[in-house]
Amino acid sequence: MGITTAIGIGGDPIIGTTTKEAVELLINDPETEAVVMIGEIGGQLEADAAKWYKESGSKKPIIGFIAGETAPAGRTMGHAGAIVGGSDDTAQAKKAIMRASGIHVVDSPAEIGKKVKEVLRIIFILSDIKSRFLRDFFWSKLSTSIIFTTIYLINYHEIIRKQNSHYYWC
Repeated sequence: MGITTAIGIGGDPIIGTTTKEAVELLINDPETEAVVMIGEIGGQLEADAAKWYKESGSKKPIIGFIAGETAPAGRTMGHAGAIVGGSDDTAQAKKAIMRASGIHVVDSPAEIGKKVKEVLRIIFILSDIKSRFLRDFFWSKLSTSIIFTTIYLINYHEIIRKQNSHYYWC
């Protein structure tokens, strides 16, 4: 797991690239497997990006974190962009919008790596299941029937356990 692109936007009054534009760029990049969006209290940048993500219908995962959970309302924290002006730009409100948009939200920066690993592992397993199913389904010499295919699909959707770096179908 590594970082291929990092974009720092900042909280300046005039922003060259918005969070939504950066997220859109990464979501549409075929070599990006997941996006980590780290935001802060104040403003609407993260909420705009989350709403775009939901509307896009993309299945590429975004892991999100919002800093400033304990910042008091109305007080500037660090720079002009990090001020909670209303109820919609608190950390709690932004996290709720992100979750409602399908983003995997973590409550601590220490959880970001774990969540990325978890989400990518699920994607890897599902894509492996899909490719195995398609390979077996189309190249099998067995004559398949509707019943056989249905059972086969159910078996591939069951839980997978990892033991000694090997996957075992249950």
